[in-house]
Formats: sequence, C-alpha cells, structure tokens
Amino acid sequence: MTRHTKEATLLALSMGGYTLMATAIALMIPALHVPAFATGGMFWLFLAAGIVFQVILSARRRKWQRGSDEKRPVRGVGLIRFFRGVAGTVSDILLILSLAGLILSLWLTGSSGAVCYIFLALSVFSFAAHCIFNGKNYQYVRKL
Repeated sequence: MTRHTKEATLLALSMGGYTLMATAIALMIPALHVPAFATGGMFWLFLAAGIVFQVILSARRRKWQRGSDEKRPVRGVGLIRFFRGVAGTVSDILLILSLAGLILSLWLTGSSGAVCYIFLALSVFSFAAHCIFNGKNYQYVRKL
C-alpha cells in the first residue's frame, strides 16, 4: 500500500466516523424511539474514532514534514480557514445553509421537531467536513 493510499484511507475513516456521529444525532428524533443510551454511545464512539484517525494522520504528516525538504504545505488551522479548494467550498456552503436551516427550524417549530434534528445533524457533519477539507491534513493528502 502506497503512502498516499494509507493517508487517504485514514482521512476517509475519519470522515466516516464524523458522518456516523452526525447520523447518531439524526437518530435522536423522538418519533424513532431509539434508546438514548444507544444514540449517545454511537455519538461519542464515532466522535472518538474520527478524532483518533485525525490524530494519527497529523502525526504521520508531521513525521513526513520533518524528513522532507519541502516547506509546510499550509499555514493556519482548518477551523478558521474558509473556501480552500472545491471540497472546502462545498463544505462551507453546506455549513452556512445547514446553520441557517437549523436557526429557521428552531424559530418556526420549536426544539422538538424532527426537522431540527436533521438540520442539527447536517450542521455537525458540515462543520466536521469544513474543518477537514480546509485543514492541513487534507492539503497534505492531496499533495502526495
């Protein structure tokens, strides 16, 4: 397995963890009658998995940077960088739209509507995608 394939796999596993974390939020809709301990456990398990894969990828990126003659590929933290590349732009637009939808649905329906849970799940997912696709690790994987 090549270095690029390993790093891309770590990135995909991290994104998968965050996707399943957001799915756990969507399963919290009261009408679905999913036990709270199950959705809460799913949320924390997949959040931890996404973070672990990102930490592993960051460690591999730092190790590569120490042994490389190239300068650091990206400056700044993905959390505060916006609209970097196609994937970053799509995730940023999705984040803005999902936050607007969440605020609007909370204002119109109150906090118990199923639509609120869906927009909350989309907001959490798009925030994770924003951080990943605008961050150093994604730029590193693309550069390989």
